[in-house]
Amino acid sequence: MQSLLRSVATCMQGLGAQRVTETEEGRTLGATLYRKGLDRGDTPLQGPWFQVFERLSESEDNLVRYEILASDEQLGLSIHHLLTSQISKFNQTT
Repeated sequence: MQSLLRSVATCMQGLGAQRVTETEEGRTLGATLYRKGLDRGDTPLQGPWFQVFERLSESEDNLVRYEILASDEQLGLSIHHLLTSQISKFNQTT
């Protein structure tokens, strides 16, 4: 699982996304956000942007969830394809 998380982090940061795991006050989010084109909530959105939400399940072993938000459908789909490509490299058997 850690290899998958590292692979996704490398991919997202390679796109120029900022990795966020804590609030500005230092409290943990309990998840990881990868954000590009989004600074603060009071910043006007200009140009393409995306955010990927990554969260490990606390109740199920070896399960990670992703949520993608993007400025437009095409960008969202391209991020989805990149994530799918990263995830498909890892296989878990029980």
